[in-house]
Amino acid sequence: MEKKIANRKIVAGRISQWVKFQPCDLEDTRLLAKELCEIDVHEDLLVKLHELSNGSIRLITVGLSRMEAFTKAQRWQSISAQQWSGQPFFLSRQI
Repeated sequence: MEKKIANRKIVAGRISQWVKFQPCDLEDTRLLAKELCEIDVHEDLLVKLHELSNGSIRLITVGLSRMEAFTKAQRWQSISAQQWSGQPFFLSRQI
């Protein structure tokens, strides 16, 4: 990709740096849950979310949002995999 763009000087001159995105690892998923959620997500549920999202930050944030909404609707402060009980994390893609 870099070589193709480098041949187009008009486009290449507008790029200041290359950033390669990698899938999130489990630690990234934990950090996202800690920083984005107002609830506590138990480790077992974070592991399940991470596995099903394949490290996609978009899918992780969608899953966290759905878990948070569900947990708040139940008036809970935290949620585990057992409490989540197999609900889908994502609307359009559930593995």
